[in-house]
Amino acid sequence: MSSIRTDVLEISDGSNDYSEPKVGARAPIVSPLNISLQYRIEPILPSYEAAVSGRSLAITEQEDNPFTRAEYRPFLLDPLTACSDWVAQLELETVMNMVQDEVLNKGEDRLKILVLYGSLRRRSYSRLLSYEAARILFRLGCDVRVYNPSGLPVKDDSEQNHPKVQELRKLTAWSDGHVWVSPEQHGNLASYSA
Repeated sequence: MSSIRTDVLEISDGSNDYSEPKVGARAPIVSPLNISLQYRIEPILPSYEAAVSGRSLAITEQEDNPFTRAEYRPFLLDPLTACSDWVAQLELETVMNMVQDEVLNKGEDRLKILVLYGSLRRRSYSRLLSYEAARILFRLGCDVRVYNPSGLPVKDDSEQNHPKVQELRKLTAWSDGHVWVSPEQHGNLASYSA
């Protein structure tokens, strides 16, 4: 209850002057009725600046494996750009506190997320959207890896030993969850997601 504040407010003292509120009011309240309001409840919220502090629970470059960072984290921006990016401005304070308390402070493993996109075009929207999702999850403290489907053969039983198929299987076994971003091709998913 410490986050709730109460102020005694008397709206009317019986006169017809309703332009000025009486004891402890924060905003003018105009009422034609002769009413006394005993308590005004106002939650105390953190400031916008405090909620959007740019705080990050991401794996730092020093903590990260250099191969993993180079191969599976193409979504990372340079530090100067990352500070002013929209992801740094997202209000994620509540979920970040939960991750800090329930995962990091207890020494638990970070949630491992595999992000997959279904377009091979260089500037595809599905790839760009998958990078945005990966950056949000990475800021929240997840161990995020993005799989590049370039070179992955179309689903075929004879291609089970292909290196890209083996890589995808290993990443799938490694992960706790997936984020799939696939272009819509007239109602069909991309071929490798089938």
